[in-house]
Amino acid sequence: MFIPRVFRIFLFSTLLATATAFTAEQPTARQIVQKTEEFHQARNESGIATVYVYRSLKSRPRKMKLEFLFESGRTDSGDEEKAQQDDKFLLTFLEPASMKGTSLLTLEHTGRPDDRWVYLPQLKRSRRIADTSKSQSFAGTDFSYEDLRTENFDSNDYELQRKEPLDGIDCYVILAQPRASTPKNQSSYSKRLLWIDAERFLVLKIETFDRHDRHTKTLEQSEWRPVDGKWRFFKNVMTNEIRHSRTVMEYQERKLDQGIDPSRFDYRRLGR
Repeated sequence: MFIPRVFRIFLFSTLLATATAFTAEQPTARQIVQKTEEFHQARNESGIATVYVYRSLKSRPRKMKLEFLFESGRTDSGDEEKAQQDDKFLLTFLEPASMKGTSLLTLEHTGRPDDRWVYLPQLKRSRRIADTSKSQSFAGTDFSYEDLRTENFDSNDYELQRKEPLDGIDCYVILAQPRASTPKNQSSYSKRLLWIDAERFLVLKIETFDRHDRHTKTLEQSEWRPVDGKWRFFKNVMTNEIRHSRTVMEYQERKLDQGIDPSRFDYRRLGR
């Protein structure tokens, strides 16, 4: 069948334009993960959460209450050096009385290990936590120190696996793996799977795997609400798939961009 040259050119141009438009609309896996922060991270954030720790499927929970403070090191100035300043994260226990005042301060870094300090009221001093301890449980919960960190884009590679619904929400499923150039002790996980809301770019679920490719934990984040124009979850559940324990965090309060005294993130002033 003879197809005129002019029509062939038109047909090729149409197909090329369609393919280009499709490519432009489909973000890369890295872009998808980065959007979860770009669209929703505040300059600073504070809040109160109640924590329930279930050591087994049928056990009664251990209850704790904590305050959290976060300050982003990223800026919108376009200055690359300032944009890579440390993110800062402080957790302070309010209840029970035996843990009141116990604090964990994390200073996140790009290209080098994070700094962590724990303040123990009984000793009235701060103690630095070795980076090799990041896989250990935080305060007896199912969260490790590593789990409490924000996403480390520079230490991970990302690959889009598929799109699928999760509880009726269309999601990207992203495979995150430590880069080959990243030191092996930089993460206790060999890979993670992230379910990200394809419309709002919210991380709804994360599954983690150890170096033996065992599914170790599942994090589920729910009860999403808008707070000052940005989406926030008000409940998250971390399940240990090996021990069958779980930790539930329920947030009573989340405040964005209301300013935090910088001295709160000084390890020398913890407990004051």
